[in-house]
Amino acid sequence: MANRLISIRISDELMSDINQLTKSQGYSNSQEFIRAAAREKIQKEKIAAATFELKKLYGSAKGKKIKIASKQDLDTLAKRLRN
Repeated sequence: MANRLISIRISDELMSDINQLTKSQGYSNSQEFIRAAAREKIQKEKIAAATFELKKLYGSAKGKKIKIASKQDLDTLAKRLRN
């Protein structure tokens, strides 16, 4: 998969936080940290969307605030829907 180069502006305060976490979490550089943070956010959003859809199909998403489920919770819900 090809990588794209993007340019973003980040405040000094946010960059300072990124640099501190990069060092404390063992990332080799801030780019690696930012890529990992983006992947984590995307994964959380996908899980939230899948949870909503499963709960909607299961009948429990009627205007309630939805808690993000773990992968195990999603697998359990998927098994219940199949039965």
